[in-house]
Amino acid sequence: PQQQHMAEAPPGGSADDAADPETAASYLSRTNFKSIVEWLTAEAILRRPVDPVAFVRDLVAGKLGARGPGAEYAPDHATRYVSECYGDAAAAADEHGRVYATRETASRGAAHETRLAEAALRLVRCDDIEACVVEEARTLLGGERAALYRPATTPTDDANAAPSVRLVRRTAAAELDAADEAPDTRSIAAVVAASGVVATVGDARRDARVDPTLAGLVQTLVCAPITSAGAVAGVLEVVNRAAEPATPFDHADGEALRALGA
Repeated sequence: PQQQHMAEAPPGGSADDAADPETAASYLSRTNFKSIVEWLTAEAILRRPVDPVAFVRDLVAGKLGARGPGAEYAPDHATRYVSECYGDAAAAADEHGRVYATRETASRGAAHETRLAEAALRLVRCDDIEACVVEEARTLLGGERAALYRPATTPTDDANAAPSVRLVRRTAAAELDAADEAPDTRSIAAVVAASGVVATVGDARRDARVDPTLAGLVQTLVCAPITSAGAVAGVLEVVNRAAEPATPFDHADGEALRALGA
């Protein structure tokens, strides 16, 4: 059945056209597909993800979200993705030009695992689990703010209605007031609640998923689902608003946050 599907005639053409090697080569060239493969391969080598399939899923989801609603793919997008990845690799190279894994190194993963284990012990002894898990999320990733959202339960007859969430808890670092300039980023949390997929925003100023009015309040954020019995029961979010954060949140942070909410 799969071979039959691949041999279906394209609009205005014959089945022989669909299977023609030159037509396939033309498609790969027109879409710059080889650069997509190069980009995904380079990112995997650079980040060393424990779960490469989940890594690719989140990586692609991030690019789709950053593209913005209604925006179409263009071949130069893949070229830019490759260039950005190689730029990250160059920044991570040592004095001899050797490149090692960046944030998702063994040491980084070990740090997350240690903090997760410590957080699990504290959560067992916690009386207010919601307040504790939000603070543990902020501490885990070294964020300035963290929040817990729950999927909205208000019924609607509109099948096309955008997903929504309600804010349950929010916490901030000791030097910040939890209510002072707290950014409303629940639109991203709502997408995570609906999809169950981690969302990472490395640079809010360049990401179409973030409201432009929040540019001064958010620099980088990560949202991860809280699951229960296979369903999304909530969303954890960690936000940094610093103008120049040391490092933006990435896939490794998203997976650690997901583990905290599992």
